[in-house]
Amino acid sequence: MFVVWAAWLYVIGMLALEASSALRGIALFAGVGLGPVLLLAWFAAVRAGGRKASVRDERPDQPDREDT
Repeated sequence: MFVVWAAWLYVIGMLALEASSALRGIALFAGVGLGPVLLLAWFAAVRAGGRKASVRDERPDQPDREDT
């Protein structure tokens, strides 16, 4: 997945370098390049956090909620 993200940023970076102005290039890279990558990274972090919580709940060494 990281290779796909790196390739996406590379392609968008090359497009941003060829933009007609520096401001347009920065806006293009931030909006079309970094925006989707950061959104997907956030989704991946949220999914990983949910998995860690479910594994944490299944530990046998913790007392059940009914025991407290």
